[in-house]
Amino acid sequence: LAAQSLDGHVIGVSGMGTVDWQVDRAFFYASGIPGDTPYFNSGVLLIDADRWRQQATTEKCLSIATSYASKLLAFDQTILNFHFCKQAKVLEPHYNTLLFPQSARIEEPLPAIYHFLGRPKPWDFLAEFTNPNYHLFKETLSKTHFANYRSYVRFGAREAKAAARLARD
Repeated sequence: LAAQSLDGHVIGVSGMGTVDWQVDRAFFYASGIPGDTPYFNSGVLLIDADRWRQQATTEKCLSIATSYASKLLAFDQTILNFHFCKQAKVLEPHYNTLLFPQSARIEEPLPAIYHFLGRPKPWDFLAEFTNPNYHLFKETLSKTHFANYRSYVRFGAREAKAAARLARD
């Protein structure tokens, strides 16, 4: 990923969709940005840090946040998509392969960055039994200090609330 050329762009993105499918689509529509405009998932970004600083990107994004705070539901990703609308280098999909709880089980994983979206995420309570791609998470986790992680080992009030919320979803 780090070896990819940004071809003069400040950021490189993957995990593409369109504005029509985003939680903040009304904000984009009200700003004159049509629904078929490309929209990226900001879970994986390649950033030219020097250009980012030279263009005062942080300050500009914070200004967007301040100006539109009452109109935004999902701040960071929405702000980045608004600021970089049609100005980001689109990278290959395997740099941010989106997996939802309803995604089919991937039997033979390809070299990719898998990004778990929606709930339950593999680390959520009992997700090892409900997320069809938990095995991808577990395989990576097995190579870390957290190899023996189980979502149900430390179950308390906070986890009970989260599980109830997820059950409603």
